[in-house]
Amino acid sequence: MKKQSIKIASRKLLSALRNQTLWNKLGLAGIRLIRKRTRKGTDVDGKPFKKYSKGYAKKRAKAGLPTHPVNLQFADVGSMLMSIDHIVYNNFEGVSVLFGDPAKEKLATYHNIDGAGKSKVIRKFWGLNESEEKQLADLAAREIENIIKKL
Repeated sequence: MKKQSIKIASRKLLSALRNQTLWNKLGLAGIRLIRKRTRKGTDVDGKPFKKYSKGYAKKRAKAGLPTHPVNLQFADVGSMLMSIDHIVYNNFEGVSVLFGDPAKEKLATYHNIDGAGKSKVIRKFWGLNESEEKQLADLAAREIENIIKKL
């Protein structure tokens, strides 16, 4: 292969990798992994979340919501987990997963960093563990293979 054709192929590949579809897929997959794990009642390290306090469990039961497993959901629509969103960088070189609602972001900070309730219980749900990162890397690799095949 000539040097000029390698340069052209390299530019085409770099251009193809800077596409919104790839980053959207990765962002949405990351969100799905966080939601799925959290809804199972498991923290980012794979451990079950600490139980709800007796008072809060009573409040949930009164609202017709389960008290076990602890899944950080009070209502599905409009819940903290449903407000997780993603933004593809303007230069198409990455994606950020974030909360689209400042109030839900504050709630997430209570659970993840500051501690929720009077007992300041931390239920670390935000982020991806090693297995989840591998799943995203595998998805990215498959998507890149498909892009290369189309070149």
